Amino acid sequence: MRRTTRAVPWCAFLLLTVAHAGAADCADWQSQAFFKTATLPQVRACLAAGADPQARGGLANPPLHEAAWATPDPAIVAALLEAGADPMHWPATVPRRCTGPP
Repeated sequence: MRRTTRAVPWCAFLLLTVAHAGAADCADWQSQAFFKTATLPQVRACLAAGADPQARGGLANPPLHEAAWATPDPAIVAALLEAGADPMHWPATVPRRCTGPP
């Protein structure tokens, strides 16, 4: 019986560790760094947790633009579009980097 009671805390620790490893860390949601390493399940988990597909990052780019630039997985871009990301949405206060011919 003693052996079983010792195993219970370790089993609980292991289950909590595995559950936490599957959780998405959405702290860098508006950055290229997030989308360089993010998987489709992580992006979906962030969206389900309330991450805004129109939020602005450090360069004032929405997550869709950061993902299109950084991720090798087109399914991540598709997931953002399905979540309501607008590919034409650009903040009026930020000058466009590409304005066309001079």
